Amino acid sequence: MIVPPALRSFLEAMSYPPGSTLALMIIAFVLLRWRPKWARWALGIGIVTLYLATIPALSGPLIKYMETRYAPLSDTAARESGAQAIVILGSGRYPQAPEYGGEDTLSTNGVTRVRYGARLHRVTGLPILVSGGRPYDEEISEAEIMRRVLEEEYRLPTRWVEDRSRNTIENARFSAEMLHKEGIHRVLLVSHSRYMSRAMQAFTSAGLDPIPAPTLFRTKETQQGLILWLPRTTSDMRAVLHEYLGMLYYMFQ
Repeated sequence: MIVPPALRSFLEAMSYPPGSTLALMIIAFVLLRWRPKWARWALGIGIVTLYLATIPALSGPLIKYMETRYAPLSDTAARESGAQAIVILGSGRYPQAPEYGGEDTLSTNGVTRVRYGARLHRVTGLPILVSGGRPYDEEISEAEIMRRVLEEEYRLPTRWVEDRSRNTIENARFSAEMLHKEGIHRVLLVSHSRYMSRAMQAFTSAGLDPIPAPTLFRTKETQQGLILWLPRTTSDMRAVLHEYLGMLYYMFQ
C-alpha cells in the first residue's frame, strides 16, 4: 500500500520529534485535571525524548553507523563494476528560486547527488537515469529539474527521465520498468550515504542489481566533549528514524 504524500508527511511530522513531543504535551494537558499522574508521565516522557532527539551524542553515532554500511565508491570500482547505467535519486527541490527567475531548481541535497552522478558519468561513460516525480502536484517534476541541471549546467546528456515516482519505492519500481525494457539490470545507485540502505532495499526488491554509490558523508564531527550533550536540532534524529522506520515499512511492500 502506497500512503498518499500528504498523509505520509502528517504521520511523519507527528511520529518524530518535535511533533511527537508536542503530541505528548497535548495529552498531558488533557489528562492534567482527571489523571494528573498520567499527565506527569506523558510530560516527562515528552521532555526526555525531546532531549534525546536533539543531542549529537546520540544522533551522531547512529548517523555514523548508517553511513558506514556502504563505503564510498572509488573511480576504479565504478569503472570495473559491470554497471550498465547510473541512477540518480531526487532529493528535494528549491521552489520558486528568485535568483533563478522564480523557477523551481534543485535543493542543496539534490545538487549534491546530481554533481556526484555527473562525476560517475565522466568516470564510466555510463548513461544516466534521473528519478523523481511531483508528489505534491508541482508544475514540473523533480526528474525534469535534474535533467535540466545536468544538461544546461554540466553539459551532460540524460538518457531516461523517470518522473512519476513519489517516494523511494516508486523510484525503484518505475526506474526498473524503464531499464528492464532495454535489458539493463546492473546500475550504479546514487543517494545519500545515510539513506543508501533503504534505497538498496527498494531497488533490489524491484529486480535490479544496484551497486551503492553513496555521497554526502559526514566526514568528521567537529564538536567534542560536553557540547555533544547540549541540545541542538532534531534533524539528525529525524533522519535516523525516517531511515529505519522506512526500511521496516518496505519489508511489508
